[in-house]
Amino acid sequence: MSAPHNNNSTRAALNTADPNNIHIVHRAQISEKWKTMICWMGFSNPSLCCKKEEVWQSTYLQVHENRIEYNYPGIGCNVIKCCKIQDNVRVHYFDKAIMKNVDKAGPCTPFCTHNTCFPDCCGMCGESVVIHSTGLMCCCKHWEMLTGLESADAVVSAIEAAKSHKGGPPPTVTMSHT
Repeated sequence: MSAPHNNNSTRAALNTADPNNIHIVHRAQISEKWKTMICWMGFSNPSLCCKKEEVWQSTYLQVHENRIEYNYPGIGCNVIKCCKIQDNVRVHYFDKAIMKNVDKAGPCTPFCTHNTCFPDCCGMCGESVVIHSTGLMCCCKHWEMLTGLESADAVVSAIEAAKSHKGGPPPTVTMSHT
């Protein structure tokens, strides 16, 4: 059996086209509107509003050749130390159930995910994407919403393109600058 660290893993989603590089095929633009949402979240933690620029600059969503990676940081405070940005990085490989479906969030759609009428605060927070598994019952469906995006459609397209290249050369790199 091959070891997973030599780019010959039996779990194909861990392997990359080039064993020495992981290609980023899309860097999503985080909306300026996300800064406003960061301040709104500051009602529960006022330090968020004070550090909204730093939090916004640390927020990202990248589509890689075999996974997505994103960071929605927060603020951590305690009595001894002053408040600092805390990264909250997540990774989802394309072979996981949650990556089965990728859709732009809409009012109560996709079905059995967020079930809110205004998933992106009526556009005031940027656009949102929902990644979700397939399930017949809402209680069995695993999902996450990725919000604060300038273009949900661009992210959905990039993820679908990367997922369709399983093991082949990575799709063309597209980048959006904030």
